[in-house]
Amino acid sequence: ILAIETPGGGDDRQWLTFWLILALVLFAERFFARVLLSTFPYYYEAKLGALIWLVWRSGADTIYRKLRRVLEKRKVIHSDEVAAQKELEIMQTTGKIVIERRLDYQASVRGTAAAEWETDDWEYDYEVDEKEQTNGSIRSSTTGLRKPDPIQQLYELSKFILSAEGAKRLEESKSVSRQNKMLLIERAASVVSFQPRFLRLGLIGTAHGPEGQLPAMDRNGLCDPYVTCRLVPEEGHKYPKKGVSSATAYKTLTPQWNQELEIPLRGGSLDCDGYFHSEDVVDTTQLEVIVRDADVGRWYLAYYIFRFLAIVALVVTVAARIEGISDGFTTKQQHMTLAGVTAIAIGFVLSYVMAVLRRSDDEFVARCTIPIGMLMDQREHA
Repeated sequence: ILAIETPGGGDDRQWLTFWLILALVLFAERFFARVLLSTFPYYYEAKLGALIWLVWRSGADTIYRKLRRVLEKRKVIHSDEVAAQKELEIMQTTGKIVIERRLDYQASVRGTAAAEWETDDWEYDYEVDEKEQTNGSIRSSTTGLRKPDPIQQLYELSKFILSAEGAKRLEESKSVSRQNKMLLIERAASVVSFQPRFLRLGLIGTAHGPEGQLPAMDRNGLCDPYVTCRLVPEEGHKYPKKGVSSATAYKTLTPQWNQELEIPLRGGSLDCDGYFHSEDVVDTTQLEVIVRDADVGRWYLAYYIFRFLAIVALVVTVAARIEGISDGFTTKQQHMTLAGVTAIAIGFVLSYVMAVLRRSDDEFVARCTIPIGMLMDQREHA
């Protein structure tokens, strides 16, 4: 009821996705109940745990975000850039000559040091040209700005419409009706009122040249780096607890990941109308980037050994069950078999936690923190 009554779309996405997943599960149970129960004896226990995760851990929203990224890559649904381009076209049709002249003006001043509003300069805020981007790297460039994307154009145009100059131009225009003027202001306000829920990171790689090389961490003079990202709020603990990690780039000092990571923002609030607000949270949150070297140490060796033993134990158990060998075991043999299987299971779980989840064998390479408040201008920062 609350999701229906509130105008905000965040809770709608969570609950619509949840009910869709539940409907699919109930449909599968309707026709495949016997197969599910005979194959998975603990099906209903697993279903209860899944439902708890979907509802109380925002699992439905997590599934939606992952599915949406897949559909975006396959061009099944429109990306943010395509949606921004369509919004620009609507504004052009509505605002007519006023919007067209402003877009032409923005295009004429692009590539110079002029800007429509004041921004802070960051020593790590590089510009990426097309040649360097295809090589999978970021390098400092002062030869000009990148070609603007539709999201940036839409934000600049919306800022202009809401400014005193933009309001004056619209008021003086006789080709734009009063209703269209109000529609333009409403659309511009929705664009400028940027309240993000997720931080999307495009992890490219290191810069070319000696300044972009990582230190050698292994005996072969190379490194197996991966990146872990977490958000650091002004108050509270870092999150996610384990971080969001990239793939490992093996045997290199100049890794190129070309990978997208996404972190949900915490700490936002809903106003009395159900709209989500996160601007204050973003302004006081930093992005922590940690580079580590993936090593195969004692815990990884133990993990590989116990994983091999677990596979062997599973194969032997199934074979003994099929051949009926286990039916002739004495009580002592059964106890010894159970003790052996339990020891392998404990060793496998412990080594998995230490080697895979906690990555205790990995070495620290570098760390930096970046304030994410600069992203509120809806531009891409590198």
